[in-house]
Amino acid sequence: MPFSIIMHPEGFDLLHGDVSMLSHRNDAPAISIGSGRPDLDMVRGNFRVDDVVETRLPLDCFVQVDGCIRLWNAKRPDVVATLVLEERALQSILTFRCTDPAFNRLWIDMQCATSEAFWGGGEQMSYLRLNGRRFPFWTSEPGVGRDKSTALTQTMDADGLAGGDYWTTNYPQPTWVSSARYAVCYQNVGSLWSPACPARLGHFRCHRWAEGWCRHL
Repeated sequence: MPFSIIMHPEGFDLLHGDVSMLSHRNDAPAISIGSGRPDLDMVRGNFRVDDVVETRLPLDCFVQVDGCIRLWNAKRPDVVATLVLEERALQSILTFRCTDPAFNRLWIDMQCATSEAFWGGGEQMSYLRLNGRRFPFWTSEPGVGRDKSTALTQTMDADGLAGGDYWTTNYPQPTWVSSARYAVCYQNVGSLWSPACPARLGHFRCHRWAEGWCRHL
């Protein structure tokens, strides 16, 4: 089933058939860009992963020009992101670009039904269903244990960050499948993916950080 973008005076919608997957409005932006720096520790392939967000700009202004959508923040019109939807055989490609390479963070709030389920993320050893949890897609040692609240995992963390968590895996993949019969696959190498993290009821948030700015969805 193809995807399409429907423009409105106050925003636009990304549709899968007749179902809205993303609703972007000037007063309720679904897309934000920003800048940040990773906060990481690593011991023998075991990681502590965090992110320090320095700037975040909700893209509350837009215009459609030459088949693409240009987005910016009203306070920073010098930083422009572009969004292009391209239809190919059996796939739809949504490409994001930004004019300023210093902006290395991207947030997308996508819509979903409250009963919708998401599966995927590569090799996941704790949960089959991704809903309601933050999943960093980060290659690491799985570690010992899958729950940071247990004494065993805390003991192993004290000895070389070797305690595992529900998301730690050797083989993550930024791809997931929806029970609404579509799949999402992010392309272009990036540093961290956090899909299926609930932003608010009926939505989930994808948060990405990477150097450079060309994202394919």
